[in-house]
Amino acid sequence: MMLFDANGADFPPVSSEGEQSIPDQKEFVGDCLSQLSVLRKMGEVHIGNQLVTQSPIWGTIFRADFTIDKRVNPNSVDRLICWKRADGRTGSFIAMGQPVPPL
Repeated sequence: MMLFDANGADFPPVSSEGEQSIPDQKEFVGDCLSQLSVLRKMGEVHIGNQLVTQSPIWGTIFRADFTIDKRVNPNSVDRLICWKRADGRTGSFIAMGQPVPPL
């Protein structure tokens, strides 16, 4: 069964939208960051700014900006997004080349 928010999306937005920052969730963040290992074939992954928020729809959301081999495009952001709902369901995706402001 696919879960959807009020706008029909099956995943949280790339940028925080009205969510509240919450204290670091070390275990959750560590699990999320480990997912970037799939990108190591492309080069060394460098983690940038990170943000943990709470959403009434998506639960706990972790976002982290990253670069590969320190390549930076000033017009876009590469970001990891993970979430964990109150019912325990989790998800993640990697959004590359997004036209959003850095965290």
